[in-house]
Amino acid sequence: MAQIEVTCPECGKQVSLRGLNGHLRFEHEYPLDQARRVAAGIHVDGALNKLEQEVMDLVRRLYALKQDAEQLRQARGEGLIGEQLYERLVSQKGQEMTAVGRYLQRLEQTWAERTEQVTGIRPRIDLKDEVTIADLTHILNTPELMPEAWSSVPVGRNHWRVTSPDGQQWTVTTDRTAHDYAPDRVEWWGPGSRAFPSS
Repeated sequence: MAQIEVTCPECGKQVSLRGLNGHLRFEHEYPLDQARRVAAGIHVDGALNKLEQEVMDLVRRLYALKQDAEQLRQARGEGLIGEQLYERLVSQKGQEMTAVGRYLQRLEQTWAERTEQVTGIRPRIDLKDEVTIADLTHILNTPELMPEAWSSVPVGRNHWRVTSPDGQQWTVTTDRTAHDYAPDRVEWWGPGSRAFPSS
């Protein structure tokens, strides 16, 4: 069984729930009764704690993959690896980043559901006033919703070939992880992107 970690109310250090009593007694010189009362007063939801720890592990993995991608770009730029090997490795890393990103989204949904069970209040994950990824994807998949003289054709999972009225073409994605991993090959399709209609 995974060890549940809590934050010491005195110093902010992460310690195990079992070890909090001893930590308070020996590190902060609490009397035995006071240490027991403080430790007993820490409310920990094991399922939420496990989810939050898993999210942190995945976030660390995602940033490690981004760092790998940057090092691959640098190695290609310095001529240490060829274009074909670079493309293969970047694609593999991009697929893993996409999978980790999707799993993080599912974990956030599970976290929101669990928080609602415990507190009776469901955290808001999406703001209704903002355009969502689903909205952007729907526009790309529905030609009649594209602005006049713009077109989009699917070229892969979460990738489209977008053509502007002046004939410029881009490969675009609504998968932020895929874009972050290979911004030199794929344009983000959303407000602020050069491949996104401005009017």
